[in-house]
Amino acid sequence: MATRVRNGDRNTFAALLDNVESDLLRDVWMPERYDAAGLPAHNSYYHEYPEIISMVLREMRYGMHIGMMEVTIHAFDSANYDLRIGKLRVTFSPDVVAIEVPGTTMRTFNVGGLRPRTGYKISTGESLKTDAEGMLRFRAHAGELINIQRSSN
Repeated sequence: MATRVRNGDRNTFAALLDNVESDLLRDVWMPERYDAAGLPAHNSYYHEYPEIISMVLREMRYGMHIGMMEVTIHAFDSANYDLRIGKLRVTFSPDVVAIEVPGTTMRTFNVGGLRPRTGYKISTGESLKTDAEGMLRFRAHAGELINIQRSSN
């Protein structure tokens, strides 16, 4: 699946993930492995797949990498979403973003999927412009709600 993200193959990524997601929602316990055709293989009841699916959703589909010094949010598909996992909260659209990550330290934030070369106001008091790919970079404290809004001009 990671290769699909790196290559920008949204259709295959979605097909693979949809198949595994539907198995999880239907059966809760999932097979240990899937074969090349996407059919269950090996043990019928394997506990790690729900954890793997949550990691795939967080790290690949929603592109969230929360580190000690850096936070990157760059969804594979920049559709609107609202994701809350424990103390992690991200509400995303290309015009308005709200981020809250656990912790208290100053971190570098990289938020992708925004409008290219567009101005944004951040609740830290900064006004910044995205780069040519729609990435916004700034520093802020973890543990505080950070609001980002596209500037009107």
